[in-house]
This record gives sequence, C-alpha cells and structure tokens, in this order.
Amino acid sequence: MEPSPEKQFALPPLDIGSIARAIISKTELGQVQAQLLFLEGQYVFIYQEQEKTHCKFLSPTALAQAFAHTDIDSGWLNSHTVRWGHGLSGEWVVQYYPPQQYQIQIHNEKWQIPLPAFVFAGYQTRYWIWASKTKQFDPDAPLYAAPLPNVYGDGAICFGELHPPNCCESQIRRTWELFWQSNFSNHLIQGKSKRYPQDVLKQLMQVTNKRNYPIKDLVLINNSLSEILSAITR
Repeated sequence: MEPSPEKQFALPPLDIGSIARAIISKTELGQVQAQLLFLEGQYVFIYQEQEKTHCKFLSPTALAQAFAHTDIDSGWLNSHTVRWGHGLSGEWVVQYYPPQQYQIQIHNEKWQIPLPAFVFAGYQTRYWIWASKTKQFDPDAPLYAAPLPNVYGDGAICFGELHPPNCCESQIRRTWELFWQSNFSNHLIQGKSKRYPQDVLKQLMQVTNKRNYPIKDLVLINNSLSEILSAITR
C-alpha cells in the first residue's frame, strides 16, 4: 500500500535550538550590533558583548513588548501641521492653511486671487488638497473641492511632470510651495464651482484682485477628513 502524499512528503520536526546555534556559529557580525532571526514560533536575538556572541530566544509577545516601548519623536512640527502619523509605508502629515491671497500662474499668466482655507495632506509621494469654510482648523468641519485646476475629484493633486518629495514633516512645506509655483492649466476644471460647474477658471477670473473668495460657491465633498485619512493610510 502506497503511503499517502502527506506522509510521503512529511518533514521531520525542526530542532530550532540546533538551527540557531549553527547559524550563530557562521554569522559574521562585523559592524552589525545585533541580528534578529525569524524562526517558527519564536525569534532569536543575536548580539555581541565584548569578545563573545550571545543568543536569546524571544517569543512574539516579548518582541512586541520590546518594540512597543521604542520612543518616536517627530521633531518640531510646522506651525501649519495639525496632525502627523506613521503608516505602513511611511509618514503622513495633515496641514491647515487659513484663507489668504495667492499668486498663481495660469497659462503663463500670473493671477492675484483670494482663496478659502485649505486642508493639505500627504502620504508617500501622493498629496491631496481640499477647501474649508472655517477660519481655524476644525477636524469635523465639512470639506469642499479645492476651487483649482489640476486637482482630482477626491482632492488628489496632479503634479504633471513635477516630482514632489516623499511626504514627511520636514518636506511637506516644500511640496506646498512646489504646488503653488507650478503652472496651472485647464486640466480637471469641472465640479469645483457652483456658478461655473464646467470651468472653475471662470470663477477664479471673477475674483482676481478681489479681497475674499465667495465660499458659498464651494462644492461640498461627501466624505469627512477622518474617513479620507483612513482610506489614504490603510
């Protein structure tokens, strides 16, 4: 009678201790201060103390507790930064900019225009911008489509041939300035204005050299900031 496939190809149980000792004996630490081996069901922490190499077996629980006590310091935050975090693929940052005057370049012409408050967010090399009717940051305030070209319906910015840096607290201000220094076009101009639903540039032309932007003209976005951040960083 032929053995079943499971029995025929079954491997003998591993002696984890012997495997770890064999690996340790052949490991050249050099300038490496320590190593962590991932074995079945546990981990082996290898470190060198003076002339001797030591190994210590760690359970997943012990390892998790060790890393849980690691300090994380973001450094001094930009005055516009309202939230900072670290996802699976790196840092994410949320900033708030109050209503103010901007000089933007459209078709190589410079327009001086007032614009509403903005919420600006970045994760990895992707960045988003939304408008807000508040004069101070409110995480629960509704978000509106940024009344600008070159921005997708979900708020994602199209940088064209420009390459923004990877998002982090020390670089996001540079990306913000890069966005405003870019040459805006007639790309993605729909759905940003109630008065001119097909072309937000017409609304921007109307407010050129004016004092305030008509926030009643902003187009509401259905998702909250918390919902958007959750979708972006997961």
